[in-house]
Amino acid sequence: MVDRRTTARLILQSPKTAADGVVTARTRLNTLVRPVARVTGWIGIGLLVLVLALKAIPSDHWPRPLDGDHWPFYFGASLALASLLGWTFMLQGLIALRERTGWTISGWLFVFLPVVCALTTASHAHGWVDWDEDRWGLLLGFARWYPPGVVATCLFAFWCLFRSTPGWWPACLR
Repeated sequence: MVDRRTTARLILQSPKTAADGVVTARTRLNTLVRPVARVTGWIGIGLLVLVLALKAIPSDHWPRPLDGDHWPFYFGASLALASLLGWTFMLQGLIALRERTGWTISGWLFVFLPVVCALTTASHAHGWVDWDEDRWGLLLGFARWYPPGVVATCLFAFWCLFRSTPGWWPACLR
């Protein structure tokens, strides 16, 4: 049981303690979610290989419960599961970049700008704002390609930072 008076007194004495508590909760959640996502991603990789092997076999020779007309669904589901492995690698690269750049810069680069880019792209795609393509084309291009660029940068950081450590491949799979 948490003594609320003690907790409130600690927060008033040091606001940083409250912020550390929030980070700790997120870290605890990540320590639970990431291993499950990693295992599920490897299962998705195996399913993706099996689904691609099924494509090479005529659909009348497929195992009984599977239907050849549902192959796109099987492929999409296995790809979604496999993407969880990539998400864990990207998250490790993001954490490494955040540690090197600091919270302020990483907040702008990895939170604020991707949200602004998503809103700009959505406003253009749905016609909420009448963007003149000739005048705002560069901004729209940046807004469209910045978020995937951030993901690619995080994956590149994962590759570069963990590749330089001994035993990096088995360590990143744990």
